[in-house]
Amino acid sequence: MRIPLCPNDLSEPADTIAAMRKRRGGTLAPLDRMLLNSPPYAKAWNDFMGTVRNDLVVDPRIREMTIAAMAALHSAEYAFNHHLSLFRKAGGSEIQASALRDPVTAVGNRALFPGMDRAVLAMAVEMARKNKVSDPVIGALRTALNDRQMIDLIAVASAYIMVFRFLGATGYTGTDTCPE
Repeated sequence: MRIPLCPNDLSEPADTIAAMRKRRGGTLAPLDRMLLNSPPYAKAWNDFMGTVRNDLVVDPRIREMTIAAMAALHSAEYAFNHHLSLFRKAGGSEIQASALRDPVTAVGNRALFPGMDRAVLAMAVEMARKNKVSDPVIGALRTALNDRQMIDLIAVASAYIMVFRFLGATGYTGTDTCPE
């Protein structure tokens, strides 16, 4: 890692560390310890990612499929494996999980992914590669999602673009645990 981790037993800022530990189930992830080099950013990150993970109205299977696709597109193997496991727990099949290694190909796989899944995957690919989403993909998503669901799905994909680019710039390799 290019940025040193703060000690695992760091006690200040107490409120931020307590909130991070609560969100993580009692421990600090290596990412948290890196973020704590900037306490205000660590607090904002934790609050934001807590909302993304827990408060948005995105079906858990779709959320984890989106994140796994983003991880694959950003070559974040550690996050890919973590979110693939969550995808399976949320109802994704083993064969779908395997196909998510290549989201670009998965977009066209009608046998494995129904229309909504393919639209979500196309959105992930376009956001990662083009930084915008085409009208046909938005139209396909609109057939199943209301305004709130659209915003929340786009927010999940956008948040994880931030995560993967932050980790790539800081040199995080994921050898300890998955960060988010």
